[in-house]
Amino acid sequence: MCDTLVILGSLDDTDLQEIKDHLELVSDLLTFCQHHLEHENRFIHEAIQRQNPHLHIATVQEHQEHEYCIRKLSTLIAQCQVSNATQQQSALLTLYRELALFIADNFEHMHVEETHNTQMLWDLFSDEEIHHIEQQIVGAMEPIEQQRVLILMLTHISHTERLYLLLGMRQHAPADVFNDVLSILQLQLPASHWQKLSSELIQAA
Repeated sequence: MCDTLVILGSLDDTDLQEIKDHLELVSDLLTFCQHHLEHENRFIHEAIQRQNPHLHIATVQEHQEHEYCIRKLSTLIAQCQVSNATQQQSALLTLYRELALFIADNFEHMHVEETHNTQMLWDLFSDEEIHHIEQQIVGAMEPIEQQRVLILMLTHISHTERLYLLLGMRQHAPADVFNDVLSILQLQLPASHWQKLSSELIQAA
């Protein structure tokens, strides 16, 4: 989200190809967010409500609001695409501001999910049941989406978390899949981070 917002805010608004590419990037982010909402609604919210129908899940209403924002942002993208040169700068600025507000709201939303909702999951389900919910979410994704989510996670978490996830993946994933992930990470991580990670993976082998 942050990367996309910075890219949109710093684009060359006189370069038609760059504008097209960046609008596609924002559209791709919105599609990703929509899928994320659908997975949480289907596998997390429904599981909690089945276990205890009387629990109030504030993020249910927030998800509905986010879906409205996604549709609104998609409309703004379309307006940018059909605007003439005079209108386009104003349309891009409006899109940038609305995207910034959407992202800001998402950070508050995710804080609730990672604290309040996570605590509900721990209170209602065993570790095995939570793992099953996670596997349902992963299984609902297309393979290319699974890889994208995995790479996004691995490049935006701490070194300790990254090493822990990769050690688990090395035990359970096919060797070619694991090696493909490492190849991508080598290109995307800072050199010092990659060197430390690869060294510790070798030591733990």
